[in-house]
Amino acid sequence: MRGNQQVTAQHATLYLDDKNEVNRVLAQGDVRGEVQGRSNISSHADSAEFFLAEKGSALRNAVLSGDVQLHSTGAQIADASAGRIVLRLCREKDLQKVHAERDVRLRQQQPVDPANSSRKGQDVEIAAPAMDALLVNGHLDRAQTDASGQITIAQAGSDQKAVITAAKFLLRFDNRNRLSTLHGAPDARIRTLTPGQPDRTDE
Repeated sequence: MRGNQQVTAQHATLYLDDKNEVNRVLAQGDVRGEVQGRSNISSHADSAEFFLAEKGSALRNAVLSGDVQLHSTGAQIADASAGRIVLRLCREKDLQKVHAERDVRLRQQQPVDPANSSRKGQDVEIAAPAMDALLVNGHLDRAQTDASGQITIAQAGSDQKAVITAAKFLLRFDNRNRLSTLHGAPDARIRTLTPGQPDRTDE
């Protein structure tokens, strides 16, 4: 792999195509990877399978399995964990699409909006059995759960949290990585948790 794509593991098996060029790598045991782009992605998994582009030059797809952990910095600040995660990179070597399954959790730090100082930063956590996320130019553009999920939103500097549940979610984010729209249906419920006060539930 190229200098901006690094992988280490206890064991690795290389597979060659009919031109004797590496087109697939199977890594096992303490697999750690790093991809540098608009967002820098570091990963850890029990095992992983990497699919390379023509001539074995660049990573195109990766399948991570077993207690998978992802950490993203740069344009996109986020952490994700799941039992299995599939990564797809675009031609510009940036992460383009993520499919995660088996106890998926995505935690995203949303910065203060510089265009509106009254909008404080917030932390968003999405939990679901499975989820797809699409990135554009290194930024999270939208995410969708495949089944029922839970979203927890915590405002910076506040102990209050909003816990949202629904049968399925579609989330969209703006170019500042802030959650812009959230659609949950059917059976959407919002529970507001404030320390020292009774929980409030809205449907």
